[in-house]
Amino acid sequence: MKALEKEKREAKKSGTTTKRCNVEYVEWSGTRRHHKKTYHFLEDVDVDFLPDSDFVVIHAPDGLMRKNKSGNWIVITPVEQWSGHHQF
Repeated sequence: MKALEKEKREAKKSGTTTKRCNVEYVEWSGTRRHHKKTYHFLEDVDVDFLPDSDFVVIHAPDGLMRKNKSGNWIVITPVEQWSGHHQF
């Protein structure tokens, strides 16, 4: 967790863009044989878009999360463009 905080501070210095967004993502759990997909939706949270990086830092109520912004299992929508839930 400390490494993520340090990365966030360094990113702020290097020109990070922060936007208010809605985020939908999938978290996988279980075993390889009995896997489970859990859908998560975060509404109206701050998202830091790191320059020259494929990752974003999401300010969730539980703490900071680092996610790949271009994966198949995540949808990041700025609040002003949001029009409802997406289906994966």
